[in-house]
Amino acid sequence: MTTAFRTVAGIPTVMAELLRSRSDAHLFISGCVSNQGNFYGEFDAVVLLSCPELLMLQRLTERSTNPYGKSEDERQLILEHLATVEPLLRRRATLEIDTQSPVGHVADVIVGLADTLQPCATKPSFGDGARSNEALHHSASMAHPDASKGQEPGGCGAVYS
Repeated sequence: MTTAFRTVAGIPTVMAELLRSRSDAHLFISGCVSNQGNFYGEFDAVVLLSCPELLMLQRLTERSTNPYGKSEDERQLILEHLATVEPLLRRRATLEIDTQSPVGHVADVIVGLADTLQPCATKPSFGDGARSNEALHHSASMAHPDASKGQEPGGCGAVYS
C-alpha cells in the first residue's frame, strides 16, 4: 500500500514542517530518495558516506539488523545504483566521508562538520542545491584525508542547523 503525502513545493508536508522547525540542536537526516534534491536548499550540508563496493557487499552480508541486500537480485540492484546514482550524489555532496574508518571517527567528522555550521535566522525557500560554504567544506575534508578519494557510496545524509 502506498501512502499519499500532502506536499509543499514538492516536499512532503511532514518533512517541510520538520525542516522549518527551529531548535538549538542540529538535525541529522539520513536517506536516499528520488526527490531528495528538492530538500537540498534547506540543508546546511549534504554528506555522502562512501566505501568500496566489496566492503559494502561484505557489510550487507554480515549485518543482522536488516534483511535488505541479502538476495542476489537486491545485490545486483545495489551495484547498479552504485554505478548510476552514486556519481549524482557525489556531485551534489558538500562533503564525502570514506567510511572505511572506524565508525567513531566517521561520527566525529560529521559532528565536527555540524559544529562548524552557523545557524541561520531564516532558511531559504525550497530550491535546488545545498548552500555553498567553501571554508566549511575544506575544513571538514581536511579532518579526514581520504574523504575525497572517490570511493563507492554508503549513504547520503544532511545536516540542518
